[in-house]
Amino acid sequence: MLPANKKIWRFCRTAGIINFFFLQPFFMNAQSVTNRIINPEKYYTEICKLLNKHYYYKDSLDLLAHTEKYKATFLKAGSDDSCYRVLYKMLNTLKGGHTGIVTESVLKKIQFPTKMIFSVGKLLENNVGYLKIPFCMAEQQLTIQYVDSLLNIIRKLDENYLKGWIIDLRDNGGGNSAPMITGLAPFFNNGDLCYSIDRDGKRITDRMKNGVFEQVKKNKIIFSFNPVHKVILKNNNNPVAVLVNSHTASAAERTAICLKGLANSKFFGEKTAGLTTATKAINLSDGALLYILNSVTMDMTGKIYSSEIIPHFLIDEDFLFKNSSDIVLEAAIKWIAEKL
Repeated sequence: MLPANKKIWRFCRTAGIINFFFLQPFFMNAQSVTNRIINPEKYYTEICKLLNKHYYYKDSLDLLAHTEKYKATFLKAGSDDSCYRVLYKMLNTLKGGHTGIVTESVLKKIQFPTKMIFSVGKLLENNVGYLKIPFCMAEQQLTIQYVDSLLNIIRKLDENYLKGWIIDLRDNGGGNSAPMITGLAPFFNNGDLCYSIDRDGKRITDRMKNGVFEQVKKNKIIFSFNPVHKVILKNNNNPVAVLVNSHTASAAERTAICLKGLANSKFFGEKTAGLTTATKAINLSDGALLYILNSVTMDMTGKIYSSEIIPHFLIDEDFLFKNSSDIVLEAAIKWIAEKL
């Protein structure tokens, strides 16, 4: 069996769009790091070269000035722990966020969850199907169960001859978008769902093909997720309300962007977290993980997302706190009723 850090490496490189935001608390709380920075100047140059090569916003800001601002502090930091903290600040303050570093010692402490929070579904008034989609970051078997459970919920709800659907992505911090999108495969027709576009205009396409999620680069499939079961909706023209808030982040935002491509969908709630970009994971010479914002997301209308998703029906956050009822859900139910 692979050690935890090796599993994370493999998962980061093969499992689609990953939310590295979840790793930041581990780093910030780390008490010590492995002493592996033998040549600080060479190490700093290594990171700067990778930023220069992959960072999406390199051409829209003075990247050299930004990195030089922290270089002297880094070289004088002394301990490895202090060096990494300077790097964390330098990377985390780059435009767009979604860029950072996780030390080897912290990676070794990270374990994939042994338990999974699965999606929840229920039948609402007027035969509206409700789906609550949670964060997804787990090893292969649990990820398969996550997808299979969601598809099974959709299949059972669809037996009620539904008039509409509500997909709730609120408080979904992300993780891996591939299982979320695959679990929602019944809502998508065959074809492209969204695109990751790097600063040179090169694309990675998320697409659905007969219930199988695929990522394609230069007409070559680089990743696919084939669920155990396939589900076909009785009526895929039903209205779909998507609920989001400020804690809908990263992979959940990418899932939401795919749902934006549905002709019969509308979004309700707050602006999302604004981590709609994608990252590239790179192994550094000291065993640390560098993740770099290397692409933005484009939906099927050609709209590019580099920050938050703004719902069609934007509900003020302060107003939410003043109401005990779930007014976002109520607004979605009302919209579906008006569509009947």
